[in-house]
Amino acid sequence: MKYSEYYFLSDEKFAGQAWPDRLLYKIQTLLSDTFMSHLLEFYGIECPHCVQMHALVEKLEKEEGVKVDRFEVWHNEKNEKKLLEIDKDMCGGVPFFYNTKTKKFICGEDSYDVLKKWAKGEEFVQE
Repeated sequence: MKYSEYYFLSDEKFAGQAWPDRLLYKIQTLLSDTFMSHLLEFYGIECPHCVQMHALVEKLEKEEGVKVDRFEVWHNEKNEKKLLEIDKDMCGGVPFFYNTKTKKFICGEDSYDVLKKWAKGEEFVQE
């Protein structure tokens, strides 16, 4: 058995699963981390402000050709951990938007114009 096969077979998280399933999970995880957009949105499914902003994000992606990666944090511990790593006393809630290139963020619900400027790396003032 090769070392890489042993690594996947011995991973406790995947006990009882065939090693190809484990390998696929590892590859998907690596790819999502490698090709993640620099525009991040953290939201809660039941959050009414998040629902309002989602419509603006869809418009932004369609009109500006950008990709915003979305992370649901109220029901997903991994995503919540990512939010806590990024949101260091900036917002403390959702929706929370973070641009990893400019380090600019939007806290809460805002206008389409502000969201667009945030995504393009332009200066903006939260309303």
